[in-house]
Amino acid sequence: MRRSFANFISVCVVFVSLSLSIALPAALFRLPFSTRFSPLDEISFSVKCIDSSEIRSLSLEEYVIAKSSVFINKDDEEELIKAVMLAEKNCALKSIGISSESKITLLPKENIDAAYDNFYKEIFSGISDLFIVYDGGLAYTPYHRSSYEYTLESKEYPYLKEVSTPEAPIYRYVEMSYSELHRRLSGYLGVELVGDCTGWIRGVKVDSLGRAISVSTLLSDIPIDDFSDALGLDTRRVFAECHEKKVSFTLIGEGDGIGMSVEGARILAERGYSYSEIIGHYYDKCNIYSSV
Repeated sequence: MRRSFANFISVCVVFVSLSLSIALPAALFRLPFSTRFSPLDEISFSVKCIDSSEIRSLSLEEYVIAKSSVFINKDDEEELIKAVMLAEKNCALKSIGISSESKITLLPKENIDAAYDNFYKEIFSGISDLFIVYDGGLAYTPYHRSSYEYTLESKEYPYLKEVSTPEAPIYRYVEMSYSELHRRLSGYLGVELVGDCTGWIRGVKVDSLGRAISVSTLLSDIPIDDFSDALGLDTRRVFAECHEKKVSFTLIGEGDGIGMSVEGARILAERGYSYSEIIGHYYDKCNIYSSV
């Protein structure tokens, strides 16, 4: 198989790699070639504190720790923390494209403060030279809080497949008045909605596993991603029930369902899975490469 060239992050990382297809877990390889970096410690990420509106500039290490700490804590297994940090590191590098400066990210103060915690810095040092690679290029490795039985497949990235995930479902319940529902959906549909929504919300279309695909309205079918985003539901499994003056939603899982489920990964780590095995479970045919 011929070697192919792929940019990780433009001038930041250039990899030449064999295209590999292996069984789980994700294999750990030393890069079989020299790697050229624009120093990663020169990459900065702007973060705005939700609590105070203060804007800070974080290094790659600090940014990865801050973002990861939204989903992990010090009581978690170290292998889970490494898996989440490594996935976030890939996402961070993919997000900056050809620029060395990122868009502003909003985070609570406690997560920004976590960026300077020596406990997390020590764990990050164990994955600081590692990258998740698919077919010779830096993989985009999204993650979310929780799925239900299976993660969702991505049409854009072939390695983000539907895989089983072991966590118990997280149920959330949201009630919304018709006026609020009208306001949010009107913006999406581009028309003014009034009155009792039972006349124009006709139901929720689901797949064979019972996961929502779209919401049928009198005007059109709204893809579940758009419906969830418009209403701020933060899940792709939605059940709706209309009442006299409000609509109630039963939500299962949290997040878009694509990539690694952190709650599922937490259980795998507690069962003794290594961080590379967790990565291999959720990111099909991806490998972990070391730059040293």
